[in-house]
Amino acid sequence: MNEDDSFLSLSARGEVKLGTADVTVGLGTGVNDYFGELGASKSFGDFSISAGLGYAILGSPGEIEINDVKKSFYFNNIFFGSLGADYLLTESFNIGMELAAGQATETGGSEQRDLSVSMSYHFTESQSVDFHAVRSMTPGITSHTYGASFSTAM
Repeated sequence: MNEDDSFLSLSARGEVKLGTADVTVGLGTGVNDYFGELGASKSFGDFSISAGLGYAILGSPGEIEINDVKKSFYFNNIFFGSLGADYLLTESFNIGMELAAGQATETGGSEQRDLSVSMSYHFTESQSVDFHAVRSMTPGITSHTYGASFSTAM
């Protein structure tokens, strides 16, 4: 079977974010969050596509007091998803793009939208360098994130 005949690849992921931070000093919510996501990908020769759909149960600290001021923090549980594509330019170099979206975590807040581009270069079968850039497309938010990583198998 060659890569053109490959089956659909499916994945499932779960995550628990422990609420170890202290909300009263501005470090997180102090409440656990739970995430579940299903993903699928399919290769067509040097081109592949992927999609994911998930649900997040976000912990809410509720009514708290910070510096003698009472505040309310309640977050919505949300659905989120992504669509992506990747292209293998050479046996060592590939590029990709992904659009991720999610519902608003706060009532009256903006839905989340991010566009990311990435590229990877594989020096060997076990060593690679990866670069990525993420641009928020959420209304009212102008953030950019850039990163690089080096991976090696031991």
